Amino acid sequence: MNKIVLAQINTIAGNIDYNADKIKFNIEKAKSDNADLIIFPELALMGYPFGDIFMRHKSIIERQLEELNNIASLTNNITALIGFAEPTEHSGGKPFYNSVAVIQNGKIINIARKRLLPNYCEFNDYRYFEPAKETPETFELNGEKFGIIVCEDSFNDKAFFKQESIYKVDPVEELMKQHPSTVINCSCSPTRNGKEFIKNSLFSSIAKKYKINYIYVNQAGYADNLTFDGTSRIYDKKGELVLRAKSFEEDYAVSVDYKGQIEPLPQGMDEKLNIKTFNLNYKND
Repeated sequence: MNKIVLAQINTIAGNIDYNADKIKFNIEKAKSDNADLIIFPELALMGYPFGDIFMRHKSIIERQLEELNNIASLTNNITALIGFAEPTEHSGGKPFYNSVAVIQNGKIINIARKRLLPNYCEFNDYRYFEPAKETPETFELNGEKFGIIVCEDSFNDKAFFKQESIYKVDPVEELMKQHPSTVINCSCSPTRNGKEFIKNSLFSSIAKKYKINYIYVNQAGYADNLTFDGTSRIYDKKGELVLRAKSFEEDYAVSVDYKGQIEPLPQGMDEKLNIKTFNLNYKND
């Protein structure tokens, strides 16, 4: 049994001190609650979306890495998953990976990197990030194996999406070869009309298909013409929703043995659960 905290926070892009303080506060709270694991959204330390600020001001990256080490020192008796922009070590490619650090007992024990980089609609990830070449990462906690994916890496299930994909690989399918019992998706997923349908249906389908617990932790708040609904959640191995965090605000959602509070969806989002199709012809939210 693991006690897991979904730390659904609202970040400020490029304000490393602000984001780090928020992360530290939630880690200390989780430790006082005797949690085993706390999960933050994609790029939680950097903030998202960030435009070109960290390309022009390298001191932001240096400050981010300093704070990542400071945060690591707080992780005695707890494991934390923290999204950050990781500098690449090779030349010729993009300058950063979109990464999630697995921090345990004061040390970064693993780093998972995003493989599928969206470059359509409001997304411009490929401008900044190098796609991961390796398969998704796993870690163990209290005898249980967890797998990590980052946002878009969960959106290429060929059984779910009938049309031809823009990506050649399904990171979730590859992750399953390592036999995790739980998959964690650290995400910065903007909301739009009808998107709740696809997220709920897709995540539930993946959990049921692979007989895994599926944890999704999403950013909340508003930034640069994008709204992030949060609405983090957990599905059990039957694909049933067992926890859902609040929508459009920060939340500290606690799960024990994959059970927790299911917060109601706002009016309008709940109506979208029953739509039959999803396309890119968005209506007003």
